[in-house]
Amino acid sequence: MARLGAHGGQSRDNSRQSAHTALSDQVRRSVTQANYRPPVDLFPFESKWYDLNGYRIHYVHEGRGRPLLLLHGNATFSFVYREMISQLRDNFRCVAPDYPGFGLSDHPQNYGYTPAEHAECVIELVRALDLRDMVVMGQDWGGPIGVAVALSDPDRIGGLVLANTWCWPSDSLPMRLFGLAMSTRAVRWLVMQRNPFVEDTMRMGAVRPMPERIRDVYRQVLPTPASRRAVAMLASQVRGAEDWFRMLERESPVRLRDIPVRLVWGMRDPAFGHETILSRWHAMFPRSEVVRLTDASHYVQEDNPGAAAEVIRRSFAG
Repeated sequence: MARLGAHGGQSRDNSRQSAHTALSDQVRRSVTQANYRPPVDLFPFESKWYDLNGYRIHYVHEGRGRPLLLLHGNATFSFVYREMISQLRDNFRCVAPDYPGFGLSDHPQNYGYTPAEHAECVIELVRALDLRDMVVMGQDWGGPIGVAVALSDPDRIGGLVLANTWCWPSDSLPMRLFGLAMSTRAVRWLVMQRNPFVEDTMRMGAVRPMPERIRDVYRQVLPTPASRRAVAMLASQVRGAEDWFRMLERESPVRLRDIPVRLVWGMRDPAFGHETILSRWHAMFPRSEVVRLTDASHYVQEDNPGAAAEVIRRSFAG
């Protein structure tokens, strides 16, 4: 059971309000809320909230026009799309959620932090907002999560934009090794203690030097080891969600074959900036168009948000 919060719209389920409130009160006993808010000059958007089974999902909802769903990866949140939202909100209705345990969303204890669960949360939000003919952009983990959202209801989808991501089981040696490492308790503990996805991966995965004020935003939403549980658990799903990835790889070329696909690719990404990755996407979506960004690495939204926004505007506006 879910509803839009006080700042996100009117409830669609007033007849069940009492039961929902009782459930919410019970669930909130095991929920940690994120109290940090990014500086307004860096993130000048009104926060919206979606109440899902007693925990709050934060999202940004800016602009007007065709819906554009923006899905983040691991250790980031809707903040990573801030510049793209500013550039696209005159042409698109930009919706950028934070998955549970990320960004400004709650951190529920009775939640597995798997990509399938994150996709279900986004699907609930899409249905609550009744987004149709929407363009879905996903980067990093936002790619497979976005494909899962598209598969849930292809009739709602008007386009897919994928950036430095994947949608298949970890069958390459680097991915297998990464998945094996992240499936161990010792490495997950290290991720929670040291926050390496923010301190190291974000530094190595961006070409444009990231100002400390920006890096601090990513740090402040994950201030303690306990708050980084979602990051560690999601990383472990490279190996743990192999059946889910197989389903996405099997179903996508069949059920999404008529949907326009754009691949916006940071070619300086040490993990994904390879033609072999693009070839695999092209095998799944033979009519996909590729835009190679030679000045961007893994975090395309940080390195060259203008180029990514222009691809979306040129391909899908109007």
